[in-house]
Amino acid sequence: MERHEVVIGGGGFAGLALALALARSLPDGFRIAVVDRTAPDGPARGHGRGGDPRAFALSAASRQLLDALGVWEAIAPDAEPVRQIEITDSALGDVIRPVLLHYDNVLDGGAPASWIVEADRLLQALGAAVRGQAAITRVAPEAVRGFARGPGGIEVALEG
Repeated sequence: MERHEVVIGGGGFAGLALALALARSLPDGFRIAVVDRTAPDGPARGHGRGGDPRAFALSAASRQLLDALGVWEAIAPDAEPVRQIEITDSALGDVIRPVLLHYDNVLDGGAPASWIVEADRLLQALGAAVRGQAAITRVAPEAVRGFARGPGGIEVALEG
């Protein structure tokens, strides 16, 4: 039986970011396990060889969090700033596209208020940052079956 101070069920965006934030803020000696059904270096999550087709609009606060975690630098070259937003009810190929709503998407000082980032790129950057943390162990492919309070803490049962 291995002992960890923190066990995170799920190695997606939130799980990896949480593990990284904890590893960087908790004192030395804390051990963190990230349990995930997908192998850390396997194909994209449930999308086979084609990768994850999603992209995210990350807020300025999310960008600052990723920067604090040391991840933003790795994805910045591939992130697209969103400086303006236009809303229309017409199709992309329409000759005339009346704008129903337009607004600048910038913060005070002119920095973008959001960024578009491909899901695969974000997951790769978080995975690379987690691999650089000795406090984090990735347990995969595996899944949490359940947990129960034990005499010395919480006992986590894995499917395997």
